[in-house]
Amino acid sequence: MLSRHDPVMAEMAATFAPKTVQWDYTLAKAFMQSVPESGRDAFAQAYRSLPSVADDARRFAARALRGAEDDKPYRTLGLVIGPHVDEIESLIGKNVAGFDFALDSHAVRHINKSHGDQAAEAKRGQRAVTAEDYEMLPLILNSPDTIEDGGKTDAGTPVVRIAKDIFGELYVAAFEVRKGRKMLALQSMWVRPGAPSR
Repeated sequence: MLSRHDPVMAEMAATFAPKTVQWDYTLAKAFMQSVPESGRDAFAQAYRSLPSVADDARRFAARALRGAEDDKPYRTLGLVIGPHVDEIESLIGKNVAGFDFALDSHAVRHINKSHGDQAAEAKRGQRAVTAEDYEMLPLILNSPDTIEDGGKTDAGTPVVRIAKDIFGELYVAAFEVRKGRKMLALQSMWVRPGAPSR
């Protein structure tokens, strides 16, 4: 669908996404920010639509869950697109233009500790988050069902919750707004089975 609407950006994303996965986080993000503003949203969505980006998120999470130290502590999931920039600003009063969605190994381990135990999650009406669930992040970010104010962290940093129903399960990803790093960093994630399919 994206390639029909903007074949140049889709082809550019297909060419560079496999490379950016190998690049240092700062370099990959700088490259994405250097895309002409007129095509930045299309590039971000095309980037997140690539299977290699979803696969890298899963592999990154699996390594973190094994306790492996990654030489690249962050992974970018692409820039926040314009309409979502406006929606987030209206919710939390912060401008996130030029920010990207980021994944780090500390967050993966935190999510495993908070939402990785099947018995504990079942009591909440949820299921345990697995490494495979991280593959869903690009889809969640490209076409969320809802974007909500998620309150604040203990340190007072704003949090944005992004949710999507995927095959009858409600995925909710909470992102901390880190102004200094210009990123929305994954802070938590949970999955609730039995969500109404759309």
